[in-house]
Amino acid sequence: MSDSPDLDLQNPLRRSYKTLDEAVDKKQRKKAYSDHFTAVYNIFFQALPDQLKASSKGCVFAISDNEETLISGNSYGNISIINRKSKEILYEKLAFSSKVLKLLVENGHLCCIVAGLNSIFILDKNTLESELSLEGHSGQVTDIIIHQKKLYSTGEDFTLRAWDTTNWSSLKTLFQMDCKGNSLDISSDGKFLACGNSSKSIILYEFEKNETFSLQSDINQEIYAVKFAENFKYLASAGNAGKIEIWNTGFWDLKFYIDIECIGSSLKFIRNDEFIIAGCSDGFVKCWRLFDQKLFSLENHKGAITSFYVSKSEKYIISSAEDRVFLTSKIPDLQEEVLHGHKGTINYVFYSKENDLIISAQSNGIVIFWNSVKKTMVKEVDYNCNFTLIIMCPDETCLVCATDDCRVFIINLDSYEIDNMTIREKYEISAMKITPNSEILIIGNVLGQLKLINFNDLSEIRIIKKMSLGITSIDSDNKFFYAGSLDGKVLMENLEDENDVYVFPGKSQITCLSLSPCRKRLYAGSGNNLNIWSTKTKEKLMLIEMGAEVKNIYFKYLDYFMTFSSDSMVKIWSQRDYTLISSMPLNSNTKGLILLPKEKYMITTQNNHLLMHNNPWSSNSISTIGDEKHKPEFMKYLVSITEQTSKTHKSEMDSYLIAPYFINALHFYAYYNMKDHLLEALNYGSPLFMSKYGYSPLTISLDLMHDDCTIIILNHIKKALRENIHTGYLLENALLEINLRGFNNINKLYDSMLTASSYKNLPKFCNAYSKLPAVIHSKYIEVSPNKFPISYKNKDISIIFQQSTTRFSLENGSVESMNFISSLIKSPNNRVFTSEVVKYILHEKWRVVRWSLYLHALIYIHYLALLSTYAVGFQNDVFFASLILTANFILILPEIYKILTTGISYWLSVMNNVDVWRFIMCTLYCSFVFKDIHEEYKRSWLIFLVLFSWIRGIGLFALFEQTRFLVNMIKTVIIEMLAFFVVLAYSTLAFAFFEHAIEDSDTSDEFFDYLLASYMFTLGDFGDGDYSDTEWIIVILVSILNSMILLNFLISIIFNTFGKVQEEKDAVSQRELAKIILEGESIQFWKRKSKPKYLQVCKSNFGDIDGESDKLKKYRKEIIDAVKETSEEIKNSKGEIIEYVERSKINSENDLQKNFEMLEKRLMENMEKKFGEIMERIEKKG
Repeated sequence: MSDSPDLDLQNPLRRSYKTLDEAVDKKQRKKAYSDHFTAVYNIFFQALPDQLKASSKGCVFAISDNEETLISGNSYGNISIINRKSKEILYEKLAFSSKVLKLLVENGHLCCIVAGLNSIFILDKNTLESELSLEGHSGQVTDIIIHQKKLYSTGEDFTLRAWDTTNWSSLKTLFQMDCKGNSLDISSDGKFLACGNSSKSIILYEFEKNETFSLQSDINQEIYAVKFAENFKYLASAGNAGKIEIWNTGFWDLKFYIDIECIGSSLKFIRNDEFIIAGCSDGFVKCWRLFDQKLFSLENHKGAITSFYVSKSEKYIISSAEDRVFLTSKIPDLQEEVLHGHKGTINYVFYSKENDLIISAQSNGIVIFWNSVKKTMVKEVDYNCNFTLIIMCPDETCLVCATDDCRVFIINLDSYEIDNMTIREKYEISAMKITPNSEILIIGNVLGQLKLINFNDLSEIRIIKKMSLGITSIDSDNKFFYAGSLDGKVLMENLEDENDVYVFPGKSQITCLSLSPCRKRLYAGSGNNLNIWSTKTKEKLMLIEMGAEVKNIYFKYLDYFMTFSSDSMVKIWSQRDYTLISSMPLNSNTKGLILLPKEKYMITTQNNHLLMHNNPWSSNSISTIGDEKHKPEFMKYLVSITEQTSKTHKSEMDSYLIAPYFINALHFYAYYNMKDHLLEALNYGSPLFMSKYGYSPLTISLDLMHDDCTIIILNHIKKALRENIHTGYLLENALLEINLRGFNNINKLYDSMLTASSYKNLPKFCNAYSKLPAVIHSKYIEVSPNKFPISYKNKDISIIFQQSTTRFSLENGSVESMNFISSLIKSPNNRVFTSEVVKYILHEKWRVVRWSLYLHALIYIHYLALLSTYAVGFQNDVFFASLILTANFILILPEIYKILTTGISYWLSVMNNVDVWRFIMCTLYCSFVFKDIHEEYKRSWLIFLVLFSWIRGIGLFALFEQTRFLVNMIKTVIIEMLAFFVVLAYSTLAFAFFEHAIEDSDTSDEFFDYLLASYMFTLGDFGDGDYSDTEWIIVILVSILNSMILLNFLISIIFNTFGKVQEEKDAVSQRELAKIILEGESIQFWKRKSKPKYLQVCKSNFGDIDGESDKLKKYRKEIIDAVKETSEEIKNSKGEIIEYVERSKINSENDLQKNFEMLEKRLMENMEKKFGEIMERIEKKG
């Protein structure tokens, strides 16, 4: 975990995400995506190191006193002076013929040591002109250091020398070593000089005593770097063994060491000597907090670090390496609040919001109370006992403590005193839990016994002895409690009914138990696994391999949960599909973890310290969760993704999470349409999940029309659903767009959303009279057999259960449901209607909504009957007209509501327009009748009214499956014939003009007569045959072109259209059904709000039997009854045989065999007779 440094990160992102939450259309969502990802890019870009190219690899550098210029020396002996701000080279000179090893600035001079030379060279800092060289070493000079106008040097000649920098003269040789010196440092008070050497030790020279002594490396490493802490508390050394040794300068003993996994070449203490920085051979500049050795990566080069410099303010660091780059980075705020006070190991930590207290306790009875706001100690109390267990009550007003002498007492957090009431147990207490309503205390002991105690007066309620081994963990709600034991089993028992019991099986010790916020999921740490059970169906929903014991589980928001395990790893998971999203390694000494109010802070316990961290999942600043070592590389990688410069995918970067917004690299791949990166990430197994604000890479790809990315993600989800049915949640808020886009194989995608349930506790058979398939809706994904309207008492029919992996909007009349149905109707791919799950959804909706449509149809038929009767025999009858007008207004009411709610989309339907015009004409006509307007005028209106009313009545045929397909086919044929009609009209019109042209000019016939004649020619009516020669030519041409060719072509069009419609009969019928359902839902205004639910199906194991005719169902039941009756006869016959044997005392085996054969023959005859009667009835009735 690492916060982005020195940036105000809250406002831009919160603004953009707020926009995303409020976005109502695709345009607004695109704008929100753009704002958000641009803001993240800007933040990461600002946090990246500033780069400055070096002239060659292997550069070392020094910084001027004012920190404005950088002086570098490279492997060719070239020295450059560079302005850090403008990056301009101010002066450059080839000063030496070999590699510059080190540079120091002192009083306007530049001190240099060069490879292969025994001298120390002094140059003018501004002109780089050589002033003099310090001679004295007989071998290569390896390191120099300046302190209080004195320069100290060491080298391969085994000496350590001192020089006066005022006149650059040699002072003396401090001491002679038996090996070469590698590195130097001097204490801030100037009393000690340390030299790391090749003999794997540190030589320490004490100036006052003019004496030396050595510290031998415990890990047998050659020392390449030494460094004193500013307060002289520590001495650090690093070498070729990949460790930093920290020495206590008080006794000159080794305090501890830090594993850096590579060679350390330079060291520096910062921040009041609480942190140490190391330049490493793996290209990283790393920082560790000393008291817990927590790692913070600062910079990442592509070659070994050659030198680094920490600014005087300690706000930034400059580093160089073998990659020819100088990096300048801000040093993040590494300081985390540490609460000091305990002298022993902290075993328990709690937070009380009620009292603003942090409570930390040691097992020896010491408890410290801290003010959570001021972070100060309030009180330390020694309760003179040894704690074995402490829990906090749900109202956060007291602690319940168990001791090693089997006592249980309560500490009041207001007074810090022990209450008078205590409990004395016989056996050691191993687990405790208080119900959320603070009424019952549940105690478990090492023998597996449980005791329920009234928490108000500590009186015993009952003792439970149902577990064979010790209780390890307990959790509860107000109705049930759950107790895990050493043998891996979990007892679930009703708090009020001891007979309401269930035991979840298991093999490995339960390490923790936690109920989800909805109380429908039980999370159980078992060994190195995490089991997730349904408390409703008792089915195991998921088994997660953790790699370590789970200590605690924390639930976050609605969709996430966190685990803290014995390997000191905090992991965050999706609560929807149990995918590991990211992990945050803590220090190996971390023993406990709690979250503070609103989860802004996170407290961990490390030995005798309490550490307060910013919670990365709830802080206002952006942070990255993942391996600290590669965090700078991740930021660079994400910037390269944004800039579209990343050519190769780096799978290790996908494991990082950008908090607190819960997005990862896959969201960026989708946004920037990087399909190759996305495909490789998903193939690698990188996490695909929903962000905290409800969008995923899938929804991003859909909104931005990145079809390649969308198809990649959809194919991945289809495959993932085979192994994890919970993955379907990713499709929930993408279904509308998927339908509208009509991707290929959309039916297969929907088919993957309905899977046969693999739960073990489901019934396998049901009663023969059950109506199958049965469909229900459920809030939860697991199947609940008792909710189906089915009897499972008799084993008549083999059944299977299916469950949807995705929640659908199933509430008829809800806005979400209408949007979903509308998207299905608008889908350009008919295959979506062939999927089984869509059929179930439509049929279930139709089962509910059809009655309102039938009622509407009945009213319309009544209106049509009134209108037709009126037109035939009751014209101008005011009473009849009043009845028609009343029915007319009743019919228009739902249409008015649909106009108000659906807006312009209402007018896109032809039938809706016809209905509105019908209403207008009916209203006007009835007003004409009431006012007795001219008869001919009224008759014209009546003609059009009757016509429009009967046309609108065609829509009623869609209510019935048999006529729905026929009407749709006629409509499709008419659409397909439009082009034909244009050609036919053109031909007919042409022949009419041609015939009119060849007539005499004084003819008085109107052109319409010729047009009519041309049309009649097309139909084969050639009149009386009295034509001139020219007219016969026209007749022959018309008969060939129009009658023979075009009309036969029309038949071909109709035939082909019928074939196409017939091929998609099922899909077309379902689409028309969807349109009718949408019409019915639109008037159910009282159901506009709903939540999505899972679809669950119970059907015959031998196919869908809902399509059977009533006769076949009846005969099927008769056959089953006949089998039952015969089975009963067989059962009864067993008794007859036994009775016959006892009565006859048959001793002969042959006689017994004959009786069995006789009985078998009689049974077979009865069965054949029964089945013969049934088959005879079937043949007679067809």
